[in-house]
Amino acid sequence: LTTKADASIVWVSRRRKTGTDHDALVGALRKLELPKGDFFSWVACESKAAKEVRALLVEEFGANPKWTRASGYWRRGASGVHDHFDE
Repeated sequence: LTTKADASIVWVSRRRKTGTDHDALVGALRKLELPKGDFFSWVACESKAAKEVRALLVEEFGANPKWTRASGYWRRGASGVHDHFDE
């Protein structure tokens, strides 16, 4: 993905058959140096993982909840799902 914005885009995929989407995302998050102060974050993944990663960003990394968006574009075992996890 290319952008003229001052943005850091990280594509995370689960390559092994073991572990969960959440494990891969949390592992990638822990490797990042997140900005100090307010920053915008957007999470798009499996619904349960999106909810958990948003909570981690807000509670552990101090992300502003108003600037932290998370969407679940599918739910394991279900079809036609699109969940939003905002305030």
